[in-house]
Amino acid sequence: MAVTVAGVVGGRMIGGVGWLDGALGAAKVVGSNNLRRLIVPGLLAALVLGCSYALTSIPRSLPRRLSAKLSTQLAALDYTHANALRISSEVRRALKYPADNLRVGLQRSVEQLQGKREETSKIKTESEVARKYFSNLLRESHDIRHRVERVDLDGPAPGVAASYDF
Repeated sequence: MAVTVAGVVGGRMIGGVGWLDGALGAAKVVGSNNLRRLIVPGLLAALVLGCSYALTSIPRSLPRRLSAKLSTQLAALDYTHANALRISSEVRRALKYPADNLRVGLQRSVEQLQGKREETSKIKTESEVARKYFSNLLRESHDIRHRVERVDLDGPAPGVAASYDF
């Protein structure tokens, strides 16, 4: 058994040396300047490939019982409902200040409009009283004018005309 293990491991190591020898030969052909330029893109490509392999192997590497257990724990926590409640309370808290400002602004506008309305009603009442006063004054001045126009200044006085006979 030891000979078998040594043969397999030794063969792998020799194969590994062959791979290393091939990589070093390719590096000599590419050149040191070009190799320096390829190090960062090569490392990025290796990182992307490693991450994608890890992400694609997760569903196969996790046992089904573990995923079922996590699913039941999340369902027991009622994660979706709790998160929705948290978000709605944050939104309410965030919108409370603008809503209060809007409410106060509307209240001030209503109070200003009521003040203008009361002032307009007061002016209307005063205008009605003034209109009636001036209507009466116009009527009285018209009556006085007609009385003055009926007076005959060229003729004898009303009491004198009876005593003189012409």
